[in-house]
Amino acid sequence: MGSTLQAQAAVAGPPDRRVPSVPGASDRAATGADPDFLVRPALARLALFVYVTATLLFTLTQGLVLQRQAVVPWMMGLLVVGSLARGRSEMRALLRDWGLLLGFMLVYVFSQGVADSLGMPLQGAVLVDIDRVVGFGEVPTAWLQARLDATGEPAWWEVPIAVVYVSHFFVVFVVAAVLWLRNRKRFRQWLVRLVTLSMAGVVTYIAFPAMPPWYANDEGLVTGVDRITSQGWSYLGLGFAQDVFQWGHATLNPVAAVPSMHAAYAFLVFVFFAPGRHRLVQAALFVYAAMMGFTLVYTGEHWVFDVLVGWLYVAATVVFWDRRERRLAPDTTAGAEPDRERAAAVR
Repeated sequence: MGSTLQAQAAVAGPPDRRVPSVPGASDRAATGADPDFLVRPALARLALFVYVTATLLFTLTQGLVLQRQAVVPWMMGLLVVGSLARGRSEMRALLRDWGLLLGFMLVYVFSQGVADSLGMPLQGAVLVDIDRVVGFGEVPTAWLQARLDATGEPAWWEVPIAVVYVSHFFVVFVVAAVLWLRNRKRFRQWLVRLVTLSMAGVVTYIAFPAMPPWYANDEGLVTGVDRITSQGWSYLGLGFAQDVFQWGHATLNPVAAVPSMHAAYAFLVFVFFAPGRHRLVQAALFVYAAMMGFTLVYTGEHWVFDVLVGWLYVAATVVFWDRRERRLAPDTTAGAEPDRERAAAVR
């Protein structure tokens, strides 16, 4: 009987250990889409093209959208259109994650908008005094503009300054979108740091509404300071770009200045992505953060003090979440010690 079974096994060959095919896998390989997709990939690509084209036309005719409560829905819409061929489960995850981010940004913008309406005194002179200490008796913004913008005419090197400044309104959300597509764990880590940092800024805006340098110049607290953030667009002859920028700028709360979220967000990008990267990548990220700080001071948007406080808030936020995540991380060595003890007993 045993020999008969052995003979049958030999004829049948080894058992089939191949993984059974997944229904729809061939469709996914052929189309690059989830078999549960909402629309066909070709139609999804067409929808993405239409969405991007409509965005460009709106920007050229109506202005550049700088408000976060508008940038987040735009980015969310871009992800939705780009995910039409990724499946229903992915779409539900997208709406959940980015819906939370949108809700937070609405709270953030509303809170930022009331920074100067709760009765707290508007600060100005103290910031001038602090920056004079930092500048060894000179106000750094006035000193820089007197030497780099003496003629008042746009210069070629003000083009990257204008680009760096505007990047603030998009970079953190582009980063969030890329992380959401590539690494959900890193997306969540980025999101909690971004939210914590932003809310700490809102609390400070409410408790300490402050004049930026150009505002202090208008109030007579300092001289020789102009708001020259958009001069780079003028150098390129892009008058429409300057108008678009000024339209968006006019909607922001000017006294939500300490800490500088421009400086803080750029520094967060550096601190979050630099560890473990190639030195050239680390250098590029550091240059971006430093360039943002210089841009803010030179153009009259922020005091040096605002920039330093923004960097300090980033450091505190990152340290807090790094420590918290280490405490909550599962202990991978917990099961190793009993194994070592059993091995020693066997020996």
